[in-house]
Amino acid sequence: KSCKTPYKIYRRMKKLRAQVEKDTESGDWSDVIESWKEWNALAKGVSVYESEGVKGLCNSFVEGGKTMSEWREGVIWCSKAIALGDDQGDFIELKGDLYRKLGDFQEAVNCYTEAMNKNPNDHDIRQKLSQAKRQKKVAERKDYYKILGIDRDASVRQIKKAFRRLAMKWHPDKHSEDKDTATKMYADISEAYEILKDEKKRGMYDRGEDLDGQQHGGHNPFGRGFNPFGGNQHFQGGQQ
Repeated sequence: KSCKTPYKIYRRMKKLRAQVEKDTESGDWSDVIESWKEWNALAKGVSVYESEGVKGLCNSFVEGGKTMSEWREGVIWCSKAIALGDDQGDFIELKGDLYRKLGDFQEAVNCYTEAMNKNPNDHDIRQKLSQAKRQKKVAERKDYYKILGIDRDASVRQIKKAFRRLAMKWHPDKHSEDKDTATKMYADISEAYEILKDEKKRGMYDRGEDLDGQQHGGHNPFGRGFNPFGGNQHFQGGQQ
């Protein structure tokens, strides 16, 4: 009887491995994850099998995780895989993949940098590191579409309309009690319009490319003398 239980466990794990291979091939990642979790429960105390399960879960959450909570759980399993000491560079890279999915680009950069140190000739990791750095920069910059309150596929006409409306709302002369805030808002609105109305600059912005030297704060997007309030008053570059 004492030998029967281990044998049953072995047979179940054999079936689980076959099921994992089948579900991986078909892309049924939720089933793959559940199978690896059951595998880990059965393999508890047997290091070689536990190791296989931990690594399998790390990879499965990268490939098949669809929600923030799943990606966070994946980070935990990848950390456990790294702690095993085998193929650390591979699992550090996978952990970086999960941080990118979570939008934590600084942690992704840290992981890819560490992975590069372990595998300096790995082109894929180098490319991921470059992409994560770009994503970090994009995430930290101003969201011009949000500033103008428009969708990313907005037409030039829609962009111009949004600017006119917001320029009238936030022109500093209409906010004597909080002119500093209005001035900053107006400058951001003008900057957003200047980039998004220009096809080349907008393309660079959408691709996450460097816009240094492309922006000119204080420019009046409608040309000299345009006044979003109408009437006979004129201003240039936000100055009336």
